[in-house]
Amino acid sequence: MEGRRTKLKGLSSHPLYNVWYHMKHRCYNKTSKHYHRYGGRGITVCKEWKDDFLCFYGWALANGWEPGLTIDRTDNDKGYSLDNVRFIPIRENERNRGNLRLTKEIADKIKKEYQKGVNGYKRLGLKYGTHWSNVRNIIKRGQWA
Repeated sequence: MEGRRTKLKGLSSHPLYNVWYHMKHRCYNKTSKHYHRYGGRGITVCKEWKDDFLCFYGWALANGWEPGLTIDRTDNDKGYSLDNVRFIPIRENERNRGNLRLTKEIADKIKKEYQKGVNGYKRLGLKYGTHWSNVRNIIKRGQWA
């Protein structure tokens, strides 16, 4: 066990350690500001990775991770697992966020609810699975894509 701890200690400053730590934090720490979009929606980390950074590290290196890439779930409704994770450029990951899944129909619903005073930006963002700034853009600028 000591050898494993020594290896892990040497890798704790590796960028993938940070990816692994935050992936778990979003899914399991209810105090995380992003928990509602991950663990709160039932998103989990597969058993192979949850408690084994070295397993995640080895898999990531063998499956395309390199500096400048970020972790992405191919199916946003499924957890972090070997068959649902890939590494992509940060800009591409940003384009995959909720604002691109919004349709004109959903944008119209958001506008109507906001006009009725039912919810604010943050609550509407949570309800429709997008960031509050996307809701603001719909309300203030009429932009949704």
